[in-house]
Amino acid sequence: MRRRLKKAPPVDPANYTPGSPISRAEFVRMIADRMRQPDDDDQIVRNRVSHRISDAIKQGKLPTPTSGEFLFRDVVYWAQSAFPGMLNDPPLIGLTMNIQATLPMLEASLTGEVLPTDLAGCQQMLLEYITKATALEAELRAVRAENERLRPDAERWQKFMASRRKRGKA
Repeated sequence: MRRRLKKAPPVDPANYTPGSPISRAEFVRMIADRMRQPDDDDQIVRNRVSHRISDAIKQGKLPTPTSGEFLFRDVVYWAQSAFPGMLNDPPLIGLTMNIQATLPMLEASLTGEVLPTDLAGCQQMLLEYITKATALEAELRAVRAENERLRPDAERWQKFMASRRKRGKA
């Protein structure tokens, strides 16, 4: 007689931060729990997911785990591209990264931000960007007004300098 194993509890992505480690077993369970159809066998679904993970590691789409554990942000990024729409609940705290490098005769800077995966996060980000855009529009109006205020002086200065050049004094 075959002894049934106790089913492991589901993996809750809310318990992880983007930089926290996650074991392969938890990773497989997190994906398999979302893929499972009512008539699917648990072991078959887990094996299918495990094979997809192995293939992704071999193809370089998923970083090779260090000390047997993946980083949660790598797992979520891969899962969201491999299974679109299936893993939208992990709370990805706006991962922001700044990369700067200075080489002789070359300078580069890169800034990126991960978009939120839930509706509330998207709405919050949209409100922040609308606020920034409104502030930038007000600043642009102020700069244009200053430009118009200074335009007559700049035109007089250009005429003055042109007349000095004609006389050879500039």
